[in-house]
Amino acid sequence: MKLALTILTVLVIVLALTAIGAVAAVFLTAERPAHLVGFKQLTVQDPQDKPLDVGIWYPTDSRPGFSVIGLSPQTVASNGSVVGRNLPLIVVSHGTGGLLSSHSDTALALASAGFVVAAVTHTGDNTQDDAYVGTPRWLIDRPRHIHLLLDYMLNDWPARGQLDQAHIGMFGRDDLRWPSTELLVFVIVSLVLYGAIGVSLYLYVKGKVGPRFWAFFAFAGVLFGWAAHFSPFTGQSPSFILRAYNYALAGWLAVGVLSALMLVMAAAGAYAAYLWRHGVLAKN
Repeated sequence: MKLALTILTVLVIVLALTAIGAVAAVFLTAERPAHLVGFKQLTVQDPQDKPLDVGIWYPTDSRPGFSVIGLSPQTVASNGSVVGRNLPLIVVSHGTGGLLSSHSDTALALASAGFVVAAVTHTGDNTQDDAYVGTPRWLIDRPRHIHLLLDYMLNDWPARGQLDQAHIGMFGRDDLRWPSTELLVFVIVSLVLYGAIGVSLYLYVKGKVGPRFWAFFAFAGVLFGWAAHFSPFTGQSPSFILRAYNYALAGWLAVGVLSALMLVMAAAGAYAAYLWRHGVLAKN
């Protein structure tokens, strides 16, 4: 069982490095606007249904901090003061299956440029609740929610006196906000890789595979990593990864995690090859 324990240790190290890199990336890649932006989340009463969840981005002079809005890490001043006069207002309607945070990147950019942006989560048509999708109420309630949001912003929002009520716009999409292609590829590759490692561990414990298999498996992983990130033909070289992040430290961290993963796989392959050469069988 010694090899199984070694491979399991390698798997734990790989998972830990991936988790550390993911958590650090969330903090280090938070979107930072050019100018200070405040954010407040609240509810607006709906006389015909549950209260509406609303998020508001706006110019501020309050000290910003790290916040995760939906799935988007941002540098904003939570519940900060609203600054400016005659601020134009943009209301945002997310696509089917979305949330108020579905267009948080656009909202952040607009607020940094001097707009107030108010986004609503549509009841019965969001990530957690799709009860109204495809029904007549679905078509009726979405514009009604926008009407309620506008009423609140213009009549009840504490900073309504700072809005330019002559300049109001709307932004929205009517499609699912799927993850980016790059994220989907990353998730699929990760699931395949970890699934293959798990199945291989099971086969090893059952005596079906031995060190020779693990040697080929590990070195195949190293070859894949080299082809994907270090070969002359790759489009995602370390220099590309460094440029992909808002903060240099985040880019260096990503390259470091990638390099560590490659070294772990190479070490595991070398150890498996050593055991194979010395005649260790599938179960030891």
